[in-house]
Amino acid sequence: MIKISSLLDQEKIKEGMEKGILKEWMITTYSDFRNSLLDDSAPYPCYFAVEAEKNGLIRYIFAESAYDTHELLNIRDGVYEYIKSYKSIGKRTTLVRAC
Repeated sequence: MIKISSLLDQEKIKEGMEKGILKEWMITTYSDFRNSLLDDSAPYPCYFAVEAEKNGLIRYIFAESAYDTHELLNIRDGVYEYIKSYKSIGKRTTLVRAC
């Protein structure tokens, strides 16, 4: 079971899409971001971000609001999860918070 407010990687996002667990805005936000990173016709200016997405090294936190206390606590928890695990993810990883 995917907890949509936790730290997600590409596999969890894809699983959430397939199982209908992720909300439509999350799918749209992720797809738009991914497409902007990987668009050959308008290359994204950060090589490391592009490579991180291609290799599944980016981690994502989704939050519906940057002002709701519950959502802020979920962001905090996701950042904490990331801090605990970032060294094991890869040499060049990053965390993306999507609202």
